[in-house]
Amino acid sequence: MSFKVYREPTEDEKRLYYRFYELIFGSHFALAKKRSVMTAALGYEAWSWRVVAITEKAIKAIAHNNFKKPSNVLARDHRHPRAETYNKIFAELMPFEAWWKWVWDNDETILMTNEEHHSQQISKMYAVNPNDNYFVNGDTAGWNHTKGREGAYVKSLCDQFSIAYD
Repeated sequence: MSFKVYREPTEDEKRLYYRFYELIFGSHFALAKKRSVMTAALGYEAWSWRVVAITEKAIKAIAHNNFKKPSNVLARDHRHPRAETYNKIFAELMPFEAWWKWVWDNDETILMTNEEHHSQQISKMYAVNPNDNYFVNGDTAGWNHTKGREGAYVKSLCDQFSIAYD
């Protein structure tokens, strides 16, 4: 079975995104539109919205669904609010290196339940290495999840950390 592979952007790709940023920054667009355009430019890539942690409640939700992705139960949440990320980059034109570091660092996400996302009361988190290709950004929205890959990974977390899910 084929799956989408995580890979970080090349230097040329980063520079292209930065050129988009410069154009968007210099535009007459309102801040809300700048955020939307920048989100579209940076989204839908194998590296964007990369999952770096999963909560215990998300692990249990997947386990309860026979290790398949449960519908309308999970969300990826940025460690730092996207509004904060974009407010900073559109407040003042940033040099390339500082801009990329800010955007990259703030694009990390945590896979959690919708309940955790809305309440911001996050259960215990377990690290996920994006290079292991779990929960890679989908082609249009969301993330890739198969029982054989991500489900098996979640099962291994249950076993390794004695997470009860019955």
